[in-house]
Amino acid sequence: MSNVAYATFGARKEQLETRVASLDDGYLRIATTIGKLKPKLKMAGREHQVFDAVIFCTFGWNKSEDKVTNTYLADMTDLDDSDVAAALNVLAERRIINLRKVGGFKLVSVNVNIDEWQLNKTKKTPPKMLGETTQQVGQKKVSSWVKPPDTLNSLTLDNIKHTLTHDVGMQGDEKLTPRQAGTNPRATGTNPRSAMPAFDRERLKNTWNCKAETFGLPKIRSVTTTTENGLKRLWKSYLKQCKELGTTPKDIDSFLNGYIEFGYKPTQWACGSNPDGKRFGIDTALRQEKIDQILGESV
Repeated sequence: MSNVAYATFGARKEQLETRVASLDDGYLRIATTIGKLKPKLKMAGREHQVFDAVIFCTFGWNKSEDKVTNTYLADMTDLDDSDVAAALNVLAERRIINLRKVGGFKLVSVNVNIDEWQLNKTKKTPPKMLGETTQQVGQKKVSSWVKPPDTLNSLTLDNIKHTLTHDVGMQGDEKLTPRQAGTNPRATGTNPRSAMPAFDRERLKNTWNCKAETFGLPKIRSVTTTTENGLKRLWKSYLKQCKELGTTPKDIDSFLNGYIEFGYKPTQWACGSNPDGKRFGIDTALRQEKIDQILGESV
């Protein structure tokens, strides 16, 4: 019986080489001020990567500037060519690096004038909307043409009554506008769009009750809301007629009482000669068709 030697065929462990940074492999010199200021830069990650690559291409080889391409820096940073180009433009705009194009290459260098560095990101202005003017063509500043108002002395206690709101900047009652003098149609209540001025309710009530007693119509104890709305229609129609004819309106009490006493003439129907025998009061006299009829006949 032969002896069999058993051997272990385990996987051989590879000896992994550990990479250790050492000055023996080379080093680069960088100014202390740049080393202190660099961590304060507010930049995107790709911009930091490209900036480190520019430092290595220049200071790492004891050169003030280097001729590179986007592809070369992309290989160093594992970025796309387009990202490298965009990062270089941002760094140049913020005056962190110097960038100029020579043929198919780019000359890059670190801007050693660190006072010119823009540490923070610049705010981008929003693009112009469609249709907005992007150039101020033909526009002029008119601030120097207009004399600023004297706000210190224009509203003092001495002349506060002589502002443009009160008398158009001029003193004297003869120079007031009708609105400022209170003689315009709205102020006097002669504008059809203005509210009806106050009237003598007792006089109106007595005038109607006298007419009602003569014709046997219903009397009133007060001016109700319905009656007042009818009086407003009457007054508005009267002012409109005066405006069309170019005549001056009478005072409201003379007109309202004159309309009831002399203008309105009750019909036999209103006096009770109807199938129901009903007698109609002041609201019938103030219906719009009756108002138009009486005002039209009085012309």
